Amino acid sequence: MPRSLIALVLCAGFGPSAEPFLKAPSPEQLTRQLGAPEFATREQASESLRALGAAALPAVQRATTSDDPEIRRRALALLPAIQARIAFTPVGSLSIRGRSRSPQPWTHFASKPATS
Repeated sequence: MPRSLIALVLCAGFGPSAEPFLKAPSPEQLTRQLGAPEFATREQASESLRALGAAALPAVQRATTSDDPEIRRRALALLPAIQARIAFTPVGSLSIRGRSRSPQPWTHFASKPATS
């Protein structure tokens, strides 16, 4: 493979223009997109925020007081869905002080065979 082709491939993959494609929008950016002029952009932002769940909650809560009525309406509609998702997150996927908990906490209390 010619050296110039290898250099081109490496530059194309790691150049500054590749950065926007690798970086996901933040919850704050997504809440601003809730007021975008394009319907598809607003819908995609709503779905992305819903998928983020707990990570999007603070930004969505702030968006409920936005001056933009579309952002405010969509944020108010998203809030219960995100809160429900958090409430129904399995205990096993939660982390306490960096340690994850057992998905079946009752196994800790399982009876041990009796010794005679």
